[in-house]
Amino acid sequence: MLEQGRSFSGREPNCCFLNLRGGRFATVSAVSGLDFPDDGRAVAVVDWDQDGDLDLWISNRNAPRLRLMRNDTSRDHHFVMLRLRGNGKSTNRDAIGARVEVVASGLEGRPLIRTLRAGEGFLAQSSKSVHIGLGLVEQIDKIIVHWPGGEPEAFENIEVDQRYQLVQGTSEAKRLDLTTRVVALESADQPAEVASGNLRVPLVTPLPMPGTIAYTDFDGAEQQLNFHNTSRPTLIVLWASWCLPCWEELKDLTSRQQEIESAGINLVALSVDGLGDERADQAAAQKLCQQLKIPYTVGKANAEFVQLMTGYHHMLIALKKLLPVPASFLVDRQGRLTVIYKGRLDIDQLLKDAQSDPQTLRERWARAACLPGRTIDHDGLYHSLRRAEANTLCAMGNAFGQGSRFEEAIPFLRAALKTEPEFGVAHQGLAQMLQFTGRHAEAAEQYNKAIKHFPERAFLHYQLGEVRLLQERMEEALGCYGEALKRKKDYWEAHIGRANVMMRSSRPQDAAVELRAALKINPGLESARHALRQLEDFNR
Repeated sequence: MLEQGRSFSGREPNCCFLNLRGGRFATVSAVSGLDFPDDGRAVAVVDWDQDGDLDLWISNRNAPRLRLMRNDTSRDHHFVMLRLRGNGKSTNRDAIGARVEVVASGLEGRPLIRTLRAGEGFLAQSSKSVHIGLGLVEQIDKIIVHWPGGEPEAFENIEVDQRYQLVQGTSEAKRLDLTTRVVALESADQPAEVASGNLRVPLVTPLPMPGTIAYTDFDGAEQQLNFHNTSRPTLIVLWASWCLPCWEELKDLTSRQQEIESAGINLVALSVDGLGDERADQAAAQKLCQQLKIPYTVGKANAEFVQLMTGYHHMLIALKKLLPVPASFLVDRQGRLTVIYKGRLDIDQLLKDAQSDPQTLRERWARAACLPGRTIDHDGLYHSLRRAEANTLCAMGNAFGQGSRFEEAIPFLRAALKTEPEFGVAHQGLAQMLQFTGRHAEAAEQYNKAIKHFPERAFLHYQLGEVRLLQERMEEALGCYGEALKRKKDYWEAHIGRANVMMRSSRPQDAAVELRAALKINPGLESARHALRQLEDFNR
């Protein structure tokens, strides 16, 4: 759904319901002030400012990521707050599962009951303190705690509007003296964002560009952009003569070309006229460049380059629509794609992006945040980020491999393993690319590392056997094919591999056995049938 530009839901403000008792609830969303049109995910309930009423922390998927909704209602109602501790033997020390009854004459014989839970709701855990609103009740007769795994226990001499610790087996309520917490947070309005067709996408994971990119100048000569031997960032702009925002962007780039040059940015504007669009051709693009007197490099993009950048875009962004024009790509000094700009370019932002050079994953992640605010600094989070970066690099490498661009795939897979050395999928992908490019020794090393992660994958054992066969290491190849057959009994390819080993080892009868086994699994193997007839003739 997301890839097609659809959504999981429409406009859904938060809902708040008031318990009217008797099984009925009233919708009080608007009057509560909680009906924000946020993409809400979690609510944690806690007396944050310790003033006796419950406040709400709300987490959202969109901005603002966190809201503190402080309860500042002015009422004369009372409360009691309890912290429970089990004996650690019959009851867990956190007292999870304990049921609390508040007995008071003002409750008309109906006790207030609360249960201590380890957590509730989605993606949140509320306070473990048991907070009980008493309404107008001013005196508590007693509190009975039904300990899990223990007998009920009564606690007396408890006053309203106080906090107590109740320890199993003591029958004594110990008052907790807590000072009122000062909430040092600044409130702020959330301005509505103005819809725009322009978008800046800083990459968390810079993606290596191919060493060279071919394009054609307006004289028809083929030119090359080299990303390996450059000390300057490069901005590549895709535009079309029939696109009015493209005209405006080209004018902006022309008027500020000296600033861009002073910032050390190599600027290349490539027309896509005539690529799958009948509205214009390259002559119109060339005429526009002459009219604007463009001082920077211009030319004609080829379909291969547009396809390459579209692939980068689709790998990174869930919404897999065609790239708009203008679309621009900032490549850093190391030849890595770092920012994608969709729509008309903000040149001031471009100058900032070209000068910034976030080195660490944490810095790059903070820069790429689509929402303003502070990032969460936690090692567990960065472990997930490292795995996400490795996944991105591995996916890019495998995508190049599927297009038979093996040499271009290898740097991505090496980078994935540099980020996450114990990434079995990347070991497997790199092994295949190395095998396809004839680097058999290193391919075998990577297959062995992949097998440590996925020992039950018959395919890995088979491919390692193929590599060992190419290395003329026959016994090792035979063992690898055998391991593949242990895990997949109908793996006819492994039987063919074993037959090849037997034939190269001058064991024709054993080779014939393996070929028959392969044909029993897959009778349509004409090449195997032909080889078997030759062996049978030879044996006769």
